[in-house]
Amino acid sequence: MTWPSCGLPAGWLSAGKPQLGELRQRADAGNDHALDQLAAWLATHHLFDELRKLISAGRGRAAQLLSSWQGWPGDMELVRVFADMGDDDARPQLARWLASARARERRRRPCPATAG
Repeated sequence: MTWPSCGLPAGWLSAGKPQLGELRQRADAGNDHALDQLAAWLATHHLFDELRKLISAGRGRAAQLLSSWQGWPGDMELVRVFADMGDDDARPQLARWLASARARERRRRPCPATAG
């Protein structure tokens, strides 16, 4: 089985990092599927600084990746990357997660002793 849009065999990226170079080359050459796969791989492996660089590299990448990030596995850090890049869906999601985290933290803190 291959990914028809970029001609790579299925499971190709799971073989390890040596293939990342070729995936980067394909993405740099304008292969949209390779770009999506590279970005998703970086997100999955929590390489958020590299993901930020990839998004901000220009050539329409930001718009393309901003439209597809929600299908990737991730966590608050992934949402933070896209919120920082100006994604309208990521910003409120990040705000909700941060508010929820603050509320959990407040519940865990002991109440201060009251003076009597």
